[in-house]
Amino acid sequence: RYEILKAARENRLLSDLRMVQPLIRALGDNYTEVAGLAYEVLEELGPALAPVLQKSLDFGGGRASARILDLLSGFRGSAGKDLYLEALDKGSLPVKVSALKALKDVPECEDVLFQYASDSKKELREAAYLALAAYSDERAEAILSGALKGKDREIAKAAILQYPTKHLAKLLLAETGQAVAALLDKGWQAYQDLLKKV
Repeated sequence: RYEILKAARENRLLSDLRMVQPLIRALGDNYTEVAGLAYEVLEELGPALAPVLQKSLDFGGGRASARILDLLSGFRGSAGKDLYLEALDKGSLPVKVSALKALKDVPECEDVLFQYASDSKKELREAAYLALAAYSDERAEAILSGALKGKDREIAKAAILQYPTKHLAKLLLAETGQAVAALLDKGWQAYQDLLKKV
Protein backbone atom coordinates (compact mmCIF):
# COMPACT_ATOMS: atom_id res chain seq x y z
CA ARG A 1 0.00 0.00 0.00
CA TYR A 2 2.74 2.43 0.91
CA GLU A 3 4.53 1.95 -2.40
CA ILE A 4 1.28 2.46 -4.31
CA LEU A 5 0.59 5.68 -2.39
CA LYS A 6 4.15 6.85 -2.85
CA ALA A 7 3.95 6.28 -6.62
CA ALA A 8 0.57 8.05 -6.76
CA ARG A 9 2.06 11.01 -4.93
CA GLU A 10 5.03 11.18 -7.31
CA ASN A 11 2.60 11.18 -10.24
CA ARG A 12 0.55 13.95 -8.56
CA LEU A 13 -2.55 11.76 -8.38
CA LEU A 14 -3.15 12.46 -4.70
CA SER A 15 -3.75 16.18 -5.18
CA ASP A 16 -7.16 15.39 -6.68
CA LEU A 17 -9.83 16.67 -4.25
CA ARG A 18 -11.60 13.31 -4.45
CA MET A 19 -8.60 11.86 -2.61
CA VAL A 20 -9.00 14.10 0.46
CA GLN A 21 -11.38 11.84 2.41
CA PRO A 22 -9.36 8.65 1.75
CA LEU A 23 -6.23 10.54 2.82
CA ILE A 24 -7.94 11.70 6.03
CA ARG A 25 -8.95 8.10 6.75
CA ALA A 26 -5.35 7.01 6.06
CA LEU A 27 -4.19 9.21 8.96
CA GLY A 28 -5.41 6.40 11.22
CA ASP A 29 -3.63 3.62 9.33
CA ASN A 30 -1.78 1.13 11.51
CA TYR A 31 1.15 1.30 9.13
CA THR A 32 2.86 4.51 10.28
CA GLU A 33 4.51 5.12 6.90
CA VAL A 34 1.08 5.22 5.24
CA ALA A 35 -0.28 7.59 7.90
CA GLY A 36 2.84 9.74 7.61
CA LEU A 37 2.57 9.96 3.83
CA ALA A 38 -1.13 10.88 4.07
CA TYR A 39 -0.21 13.60 6.57
CA GLU A 40 2.44 15.04 4.25
CA VAL A 41 0.10 15.09 1.25
CA LEU A 42 -2.68 16.78 3.25
CA GLU A 43 -0.19 19.30 4.59
CA GLU A 44 0.92 20.09 1.03
CA LEU A 45 -2.69 20.64 -0.04
CA GLY A 46 -2.73 23.54 2.40
CA PRO A 47 -5.01 25.60 4.64
CA ALA A 48 -7.96 25.43 2.24
CA LEU A 49 -8.53 21.92 3.66
CA ALA A 50 -9.03 23.21 7.22
CA PRO A 51 -12.87 23.15 7.14
CA VAL A 52 -12.90 19.58 5.80
CA LEU A 53 -10.34 18.49 8.39
CA GLN A 54 -12.28 20.12 11.22
CA LYS A 55 -15.47 18.27 10.19
CA SER A 56 -13.49 15.01 10.38
CA LEU A 57 -12.07 15.81 13.82
CA ASP A 58 -13.39 13.54 16.57
CA PHE A 59 -12.23 14.79 19.98
CA GLY A 60 -12.63 11.30 21.41
CA GLY A 61 -10.67 9.74 18.56
CA GLY A 62 -7.22 8.27 18.54
CA ARG A 63 -4.03 8.98 16.64
CA ALA A 64 -5.88 9.94 13.42
CA SER A 65 -7.76 12.71 15.26
CA ALA A 66 -4.52 13.86 16.85
CA ARG A 67 -2.92 14.09 13.40
CA ILE A 68 -5.90 16.07 12.12
CA LEU A 69 -5.46 18.52 15.00
CA ASP A 70 -1.72 18.72 14.23
CA LEU A 71 -2.57 19.67 10.64
CA LEU A 72 -5.14 22.23 11.77
CA SER A 73 -2.68 23.84 14.18
CA GLY A 74 -0.11 24.03 11.40
CA PHE A 75 -2.64 25.79 9.19
CA ARG A 76 -4.23 28.06 11.80
CA GLY A 77 -1.55 28.81 14.37
CA SER A 78 -2.84 31.09 17.14
CA ALA A 79 -6.16 31.60 15.30
CA GLY A 80 -7.13 28.05 16.33
CA LYS A 81 -6.97 28.82 20.06
CA ASP A 82 -10.64 28.02 20.80
CA LEU A 83 -10.40 24.71 18.96
CA TYR A 84 -7.25 23.71 20.88
CA LEU A 85 -8.85 24.57 24.22
CA GLU A 86 -11.98 22.62 23.33
CA ALA A 87 -9.84 19.65 22.27
CA LEU A 88 -7.99 19.90 25.57
CA ASP A 89 -11.27 19.91 27.47
CA LYS A 90 -13.06 17.12 25.56
CA GLY A 91 -10.30 15.14 23.91
CA SER A 92 -8.82 11.70 24.28
CA LEU A 93 -5.20 11.49 25.45
CA PRO A 94 -3.66 11.68 21.94
CA VAL A 95 -5.91 14.63 21.04
CA LYS A 96 -5.01 16.44 24.28
CA VAL A 97 -1.32 15.94 23.54
CA SER A 98 -1.76 17.55 20.11
CA ALA A 99 -3.81 20.38 21.61
CA LEU A 100 -1.09 21.15 24.17
CA LYS A 101 1.58 21.20 21.48
CA ALA A 102 -0.59 23.59 19.44
CA LEU A 103 -0.63 26.04 22.35
CA LYS A 104 3.00 26.89 21.60
CA ASP A 105 1.53 29.43 19.19
CA VAL A 106 -0.85 30.93 21.77
CA PRO A 107 1.13 32.84 24.44
CA GLU A 108 -2.03 33.88 26.32
CA CYS A 109 -2.59 30.18 27.14
CA GLU A 110 0.72 29.79 28.91
CA ASP A 111 -1.02 29.27 32.27
CA VAL A 112 -2.79 26.23 30.81
CA LEU A 113 0.62 24.81 29.92
CA PHE A 114 1.91 25.47 33.44
CA GLN A 115 -1.02 23.48 34.79
CA TYR A 116 -0.34 20.52 32.50
CA ALA A 117 3.40 20.60 33.22
CA SER A 118 2.56 19.01 36.56
CA ASP A 119 -0.10 16.59 35.30
CA SER A 120 -0.01 12.97 36.45
CA LYS A 121 0.20 11.72 32.85
CA LYS A 122 3.70 11.78 31.41
CA GLU A 123 2.46 12.32 27.84
CA LEU A 124 0.66 15.52 28.85
CA ARG A 125 3.65 16.83 30.80
CA GLU A 126 5.88 16.10 27.82
CA ALA A 127 3.58 18.02 25.44
CA ALA A 128 3.37 20.94 27.90
CA TYR A 129 7.18 21.09 28.17
CA LEU A 130 7.48 21.08 24.39
CA ALA A 131 5.07 24.00 24.05
CA LEU A 132 6.70 25.89 26.94
CA ALA A 133 10.12 25.52 25.33
CA ALA A 134 8.81 27.63 22.44
CA TYR A 135 8.37 30.56 24.85
CA SER A 136 11.30 32.59 26.09
CA ASP A 137 9.99 33.98 29.36
CA GLU A 138 11.25 33.37 32.88
CA ARG A 139 8.23 31.37 34.09
CA ALA A 140 8.49 28.85 31.24
CA GLU A 141 12.24 28.56 31.78
CA ALA A 142 11.71 28.02 35.52
CA ILE A 143 9.29 25.13 34.81
CA LEU A 144 11.75 23.55 32.38
CA SER A 145 14.66 24.09 34.76
CA GLY A 146 12.74 22.34 37.53
CA ALA A 147 11.86 19.46 35.20
CA LEU A 148 15.55 19.05 34.30
CA LYS A 149 16.28 18.41 37.96
CA GLY A 150 13.52 15.84 38.45
CA LYS A 151 12.01 12.68 37.03
CA ASP A 152 11.18 14.41 33.74
CA ARG A 153 14.79 15.25 32.97
CA GLU A 154 14.92 13.44 29.62
CA ILE A 155 11.61 14.72 28.26
CA ALA A 156 12.41 18.27 29.37
CA LYS A 157 15.80 18.02 27.68
CA ALA A 158 14.17 16.79 24.46
CA ALA A 159 11.74 19.73 24.56
CA ILE A 160 14.56 22.24 25.04
CA LEU A 161 16.48 20.73 22.12
CA GLN A 162 13.42 21.33 19.89
CA TYR A 163 13.47 25.08 20.60
CA PRO A 164 17.01 25.96 21.66
CA THR A 165 17.39 29.52 22.92
CA LYS A 166 20.45 31.00 24.51
CA HIS A 167 19.01 30.80 28.03
CA LEU A 168 17.61 27.27 27.60
CA ALA A 169 20.97 26.15 26.20
CA LYS A 170 22.57 27.52 29.39
CA LEU A 171 20.12 25.44 31.44
CA LEU A 172 21.16 22.32 29.55
CA LEU A 173 24.85 23.11 29.93
CA ALA A 174 24.44 23.68 33.67
CA GLU A 175 22.54 20.41 34.01
CA THR A 176 25.18 18.57 31.97
CA GLY A 177 27.96 20.17 34.00
CA GLN A 178 26.38 18.96 37.24
CA ALA A 179 26.07 15.45 35.84
CA VAL A 180 29.73 15.43 34.76
CA ALA A 181 30.81 16.76 38.18
CA ALA A 182 28.81 14.01 39.90
CA LEU A 183 30.44 11.38 37.67
CA LEU A 184 33.92 12.73 38.38
CA ASP A 185 33.16 12.78 42.09
CA LYS A 186 32.01 9.15 42.00
CA GLY A 187 35.08 8.19 39.98
CA TRP A 188 37.40 9.95 42.41
CA GLN A 189 35.68 8.27 45.38
CA ALA A 190 36.01 4.85 43.70
CA TYR A 191 39.71 5.56 43.06
CA GLN A 192 40.22 6.55 46.75
CA ASP A 193 38.45 3.38 47.90
CA LEU A 194 40.63 1.28 45.61
CA LEU A 195 43.80 2.85 47.03
CA LYS A 196 42.68 2.00 50.57
CA LYS A 197 42.37 -1.66 49.61
CA VAL A 198 45.85 -1.85 48.09
